[in-house]
Amino acid sequence: MKTNLGSAGRWCRSIPSSTRHGDIMRTIIAALLCGLVMWSVAGARTWRVEKDGSGDYSVIQDALDAAASGDTVLIGPGRFEDFLPDTAPGGDYLIIAKVEVGDMTIIGSGSDSTVLGPTSYDEPYPDPHPIGVLYVRQDAEDLLRVESLSFENLRTSVYAENTGRISVHDCRFTGGDNAVTTYSSGLISGCHFIGLHHAIISFSPADSVIIDSSIFDNSTGQDVAFESIDHGIVRNCEFTAGSDRRGGVFYNYSGGGVYRSRFVGLERSITLWYPQLQEILDNEIRSYYFCIDSTSEAFIAERNYMSSEMGPVFSLHPDGLPHRIRHNHIIKGENYAVEIHGCNGPDGTTLDMTENWWGTTDPDSIAAWIYDGHDQQWPHLECYVDFEPFLDGPVPADETSLGGLKARYR
Repeated sequence: MKTNLGSAGRWCRSIPSSTRHGDIMRTIIAALLCGLVMWSVAGARTWRVEKDGSGDYSVIQDALDAAASGDTVLIGPGRFEDFLPDTAPGGDYLIIAKVEVGDMTIIGSGSDSTVLGPTSYDEPYPDPHPIGVLYVRQDAEDLLRVESLSFENLRTSVYAENTGRISVHDCRFTGGDNAVTTYSSGLISGCHFIGLHHAIISFSPADSVIIDSSIFDNSTGQDVAFESIDHGIVRNCEFTAGSDRRGGVFYNYSGGGVYRSRFVGLERSITLWYPQLQEILDNEIRSYYFCIDSTSEAFIAERNYMSSEMGPVFSLHPDGLPHRIRHNHIIKGENYAVEIHGCNGPDGTTLDMTENWWGTTDPDSIAAWIYDGHDQQWPHLECYVDFEPFLDGPVPADETSLGGLKARYR
């Protein structure tokens, strides 16, 4: 069997065949360490789970119990709902796959053929709670990879406890309550979330959670929630509302940004709470109500197309530090384009909203579409929007095509 040892193999080959007397012991120790490294790399195994018994196991947990850190578990087609009972702080659980070793890779045969979860979901929350994959390793350098699976009708599809890292790629999540709940940093990419209460919730001590090239459809709650995360990133994603218009991205005591994404028909597309800096750049946001609802001390919004059916585009509760909202295409609907709802900063706080295109070149019309200290006299609102100079035409925008992303799910 050929094994690619990479730098480890090259390091081993660099040990000289003969040494001086004083280097003998160091050479022996280095050779022993080299052998351990080579054994570790070559020792990683792949385990196959097949419903028909043709693999190493027919139950996922049996393969995980046999696997060691660094191994891969390949899951064949079919529906897997072999739940095992488990008790942890917070309640009793039924778990399909509990990962308790360090590095682990779990790969299905495709999100259209390998399904974890039952055929139905008992509302509001079944007890014990059904979980798809539970990751409980505590080493910060460990990594769980989950790829090419479909999760259905689970209370939580992927749950990662604090520390460690996760990577979830090319998975479909439908029905149930939460898709991914993580206290671990990681990357979630190329996934489709359909009809969930919450798609992704991340909590401290996770430091960085990146969500890339994914589609969110018809949530009944929040699509993405960052809770006390320093770097919560959403990029190249699409969010589409269902009949109740819920969903969107929510930052609570969290920093990060939303980039090159599309929001259609949501009540609140992006919600920013409290002090950390967020960036909203290069997005298309067509909301039913709020495009951005913010109590953040400061955020940057640039090069976005934003429109609201019922308005306002911006609902702001500033805490004193100036926002920077520039080079956007801002189109109001039935309500104001901008509403200021109180200000906790010093009197005379000014929000920088210059160099935007408002759909008109009439300054009186733009002023009438902004509700700030010029409008609220009692109690007097000491916060003002500075919108001049403004652009005299639409903002040039780069072509951002999500066609390839959307085509995956047709």
